[in-house]
Amino acid sequence: PCLGPQVQFDVVVSAYALSELPSRADRIEVIQNLWRKTSHFLVLVENGTKAGHRLLMDARNLVLGEKEKSPLDLRPSFVFAPCPHELPCPQLNASKSLACSFSQAYHPIPFNWNKKPKEEIFSMVILARGAPKEANRWPRITQPVLKRPRHVHCHLCCPDGHMQHAVVTARRHGRYRRYDHQSKCR
Repeated sequence: PCLGPQVQFDVVVSAYALSELPSRADRIEVIQNLWRKTSHFLVLVENGTKAGHRLLMDARNLVLGEKEKSPLDLRPSFVFAPCPHELPCPQLNASKSLACSFSQAYHPIPFNWNKKPKEEIFSMVILARGAPKEANRWPRITQPVLKRPRHVHCHLCCPDGHMQHAVVTARRHGRYRRYDHQSKCR
């Protein structure tokens, strides 16, 4: 059954679909339809490659610049995550462009030939309707944190649309605890 234009959902998710569409025009049409069906959050996920990240940034820019508002919902769009701003992506505008990506370990179905844990690298953007609250605009970590004996290196995407390299030390920033995937929270 076909859902009418008035039907919206709190959360709409599209994973690994934009890269499968044959043309930019098809992607624009699908993104516009997904946004029309969204009452709160639109989650887009693609491969964690430069190409996947560019597709997501194109979709992000389309939704943020969308002139046609849903007749059901006139609230503006904003980026909920992972970007702390609506400005052009500094990762793509850098002299050496990088994909803003994340990794997630998982255990595949345990067949005899497929028992080892795997890792998926993906890019994502979550778009939302409404107005962003300035208090929630914290810098976001864009690359794995580099751990050193007395400090850590963080690469941050900041609310002003720029990248920042921060070195965090106990002397300058107070006590901190390094966590890695083998640490146990207490």
